[in-house]
Amino acid sequence: MHLIEDPAVQQAYDDACEKWTGAEYAWNAATFVVLRDPKIGEPLNESGSVRSFTFDGARSRNIPTLILIYECEGDTTTIRAARFSDAKYTVAGRA
Repeated sequence: MHLIEDPAVQQAYDDACEKWTGAEYAWNAATFVVLRDPKIGEPLNESGSVRSFTFDGARSRNIPTLILIYECEGDTTTIRAARFSDAKYTVAGRA
């Protein structure tokens, strides 16, 4: 599997790393998931090739929530958009 990022995605990641110490953790976890299971996210088009996946962060660990918009084509996953935001949850794994 190959991972490609659109240029705006890299900028969003760089900005997030400056704001949250856990941004790299969120990025690594979310990209690991979509690379291993490309059908995990919600389909955004009829064929399901474009999807959205949300990784819920945790305020206690300064990990942001991350929403990825990604497209799968063959063995390539392209991250089209990434939106980092303050975590809704205080502790990872709990509501």
